[in-house]
Amino acid sequence: MSLFKSKRKNQITSESDSTSQSALLPVQNVYSAYNRLPSPVHTVDQEMEDVYSTSNIRSKFHRQHFNKHHHNRHHQKPHEINYDHTEKFSQQQKLIKEAEERAAAKLHKKSLYARLLCCLCFPCLPMWTRTLCCFVLLLICGFSCLLLFLAMSFKQPQIVLNGGNDASLNYSIYNGNYFEMNFDKIKAVMYYPTPNQTTIGVGQVSDIVLSPHAVTNITFPMQLLSSSFGKTVINTTTNVADDSPVFKRIVSQLCSAETDDSGNPKEIDVVYDLMPTLKFGDYGVLSLSFIGQATKISCEKLQNMARES
Repeated sequence: MSLFKSKRKNQITSESDSTSQSALLPVQNVYSAYNRLPSPVHTVDQEMEDVYSTSNIRSKFHRQHFNKHHHNRHHQKPHEINYDHTEKFSQQQKLIKEAEERAAAKLHKKSLYARLLCCLCFPCLPMWTRTLCCFVLLLICGFSCLLLFLAMSFKQPQIVLNGGNDASLNYSIYNGNYFEMNFDKIKAVMYYPTPNQTTIGVGQVSDIVLSPHAVTNITFPMQLLSSSFGKTVINTTTNVADDSPVFKRIVSQLCSAETDDSGNPKEIDVVYDLMPTLKFGDYGVLSLSFIGQATKISCEKLQNMARES
């Protein structure tokens, strides 16, 4: 009986041992498989592909995905990979350096142009001083250009004799300029164009203002001279003695014939010298001289003026 029981115990024990051993076998297999896995800390000489290829628990999909993205690096060593990365980094640094050099050269070129623009304005002075000097220089150039434009576009006023008598002459003056002309005084000497330049009369008028693009009527007082004053100096306003029939005598001498050789109404050539004095407000005056100005006066107008005198 005891023998039977012992056998039964041994049988039961063996069965339990086999059962426990069979139950522990999967755990041991997993543990041994885990021990066979490589260390997750990689060394320089270790390939990442070996980690995936030696692992039994990695799926086939992971290996294919890894091989697809690292196919080109399969035959490269770690130091070769580092060399390629260093080479790319050096190329980027080189491109950045070239871009910085181009930007610096462009900025230097602009500053050089700014310095050369003010080279005439004391280049040894600071930049703000040269800028102020250039600004003043531009103002002077602009003012000079304005004066040059006014001088080139200047038009001599047109003078038309409307009538008069032996004491004064009536004129209409048209100013075709863009600016007003203010005269302090105007002197005039009229003479007949003979070889000895016979003086007809002298006169002077003061405070004349000619508006731009407008007609101004003035009365010019003239002192007519007789033929006995033929040697009167031109461009003078010498006072002479009064001689009442002077104007009529001059008109009768100059217009002895009512028509010229061609049968047209006779006109008398009269030459006069103008000596105006321009006034620029409170800034001063400027004296000018227009010598040898010629005009024509019809004998009919002169005769009418002689009758009214």
